[in-house]
Amino acid sequence: TVKDKNGMIISFINSLFDQFGSSITVPKTGILLHCRGKSFSLKAGHPNQIYPRKRPLHTIIPGMIGQNQNIVGSFGVMGGHYQAAGHAFILSQILDFCLSPQCALDLPRIYPNNGTLDIEGNFDLDLIEELKNKGHKVNYPALPIGGGQIIINDIDNGISIGASDWRKDGIALGL
Repeated sequence: TVKDKNGMIISFINSLFDQFGSSITVPKTGILLHCRGKSFSLKAGHPNQIYPRKRPLHTIIPGMIGQNQNIVGSFGVMGGHYQAAGHAFILSQILDFCLSPQCALDLPRIYPNNGTLDIEGNFDLDLIEELKNKGHKVNYPALPIGGGQIIINDIDNGISIGASDWRKDGIALGL
């Protein structure tokens, strides 16, 4: 996410899918192909079944925050299928619980993933035990869940607040 001196603000997300993209290059060009096609289903009748001229499900979701006809922020949360849930989680922490953007990004994350709860290792252990006692399957993923950057414009005070997640490379940049 970037904001310039004139207040123009951009949220941009770039992805090759998976950790290193597809590892397939176009011969004689060196162009690396993404592997979004991996999201297609081969199962007949599936909503994301592969079909001519159909695009695969994807999660490239740059975000903007509006208030009273003004853009007051830009953000992006990466992380595959976590992305939409991540957007909702981060926005809720800022708007509903009045956390700073950096505090919202730094919180431990949990994500329901195909019947199992992916939980980051720094999550509250008592809460994890409660979830297990209620029958939830718990997984501790090897990599952190998602990652993001945010810029919020504090219009009343004439300042911008930037935050960047420790989980991924990236930057919230004011120029």
